[in-house]
Amino acid sequence: MKALLTSLLSTILLLAGPSFGKSVFVELSSARTMGEDYNEGWKAGWAAGWKQVQGDYSFPPFAPFPPFPPFGTDNFMGGYKFGFLAGMSEAV
Repeated sequence: MKALLTSLLSTILLLAGPSFGKSVFVELSSARTMGEDYNEGWKAGWAAGWKQVQGDYSFPPFAPFPPFPPFGTDNFMGGYKFGFLAGMSEAV
């Protein structure tokens, strides 16, 4: 059974060609970079929201992981807005 699965998998990979692994890597790496602007905005907004409540000279703790962005707000400003509100509510 193990040999059958191995031969089936190798046949599929040979038919797909050498570009199969490359296309999967490109899709994964581009998907990872799509949300980086939102994440950076979330961190900056969270720290600004924390400082809004605690004072400008306070040291905010590390920002928590951001939630998934709502549709259409996956840019820096969307992350900043939601992070700012979350930081303010956490600082109270």
